[in-house]
Amino acid sequence: MNLVKRALWWKELGCQVVIFCVDESPIYKKAKDGLLRIERVNRNKKYGDRTNAKRVYQLCLKHKTNVLWIRDSRDISIAGRIKKLSDGKIVVVYQQAMQLGVKKKDFIHTRRFSRIDIWISPLEFLAKQVREKTKFPSERIYVIPLGVEIQQLLCQTTERSSARVQYNLDQNITVLGIIGRIDPKKGQLFLVSALAELRKKHEDLHVLIVGEKTRGEAEGYEEDVKKAIAKLGLKKFVHFKPFSDDVGSFYAACDIVVMASEAETFGMVTLEAMLFGCKIIGTNTGGTPELLGWGEFGELYGPDNMKEFCQAFETMMVDEDRAAEKARNGRIHSKERYEHQRECEEIGYLIERSLEMVKKK
Repeated sequence: MNLVKRALWWKELGCQVVIFCVDESPIYKKAKDGLLRIERVNRNKKYGDRTNAKRVYQLCLKHKTNVLWIRDSRDISIAGRIKKLSDGKIVVVYQQAMQLGVKKKDFIHTRRFSRIDIWISPLEFLAKQVREKTKFPSERIYVIPLGVEIQQLLCQTTERSSARVQYNLDQNITVLGIIGRIDPKKGQLFLVSALAELRKKHEDLHVLIVGEKTRGEAEGYEEDVKKAIAKLGLKKFVHFKPFSDDVGSFYAACDIVVMASEAETFGMVTLEAMLFGCKIIGTNTGGTPELLGWGEFGELYGPDNMKEFCQAFETMMVDEDRAAEKARNGRIHSKERYEHQRECEEIGYLIERSLEMVKKK
């Protein structure tokens, strides 16, 4: 989704864009829907796939490609091989999408990364991981956040009362909302448990869960969540709704949005919630604390730490003015920092500079 979205942005800016993807893959289908030019390729091996590298290089020659943009770490080796086949005339841009796990300072990884010209980390904590866990040159690492089509997103803004009617929620209750895949790492079960604890004091508190399970993954998790709801006697207070592209209604319906993921790399939900001016409680791991300004734009708690979560909630309830101010500041900050045009401008400048350097060689 993110790759195709950016391809469309660059097409709108007048660039000649081609998507190299596996036939009938999710990327293929989204690119086709977006009327992007597509070249079908075979799924490449993560390492040493010389055959596919030669095939894709021929496609690069066909389309006079001078920039190869990748987001999947699986494609780093093949992109590097293509760059070598081009005698360094193709600029390789890697937009980091995942955190680095173990250290990757060995010879193989160092050589594999060496042909990346521009390494884009969407947050500073990710760039720090690259500097600490690899030997990749720091001068080629850039922190450029993922952008959002803000005006298009905010067109979905709706009144709170209308959103409550849409979700069949009472106007007078307090709603904690969580949106995204129903998955063990997303924290729906934790939020249900937190609801049981918080309702001992806040009897008007409900939870709205919007999302669907990923087919073939964590099949039993949603059932586990529903069993916990029944066991805790919360059936009347937890509301499941399917995901909709109209996310504005979700954010309008919630009093507080919860980002309960264990270690979200970037957290587009957090960013969206900020843009809609929501009060937010998020985990203090992954990219969430950086997005929330380390507590400047919301409250933070340790993953699965019930005491800290309840304290964060109570902090918002006790000082509503302060919570509202944090939400307002988050909205202002996110509108200034995360506009997609800014992402394109910053990356575009780096690409132009790299292409100029290639010409001078």
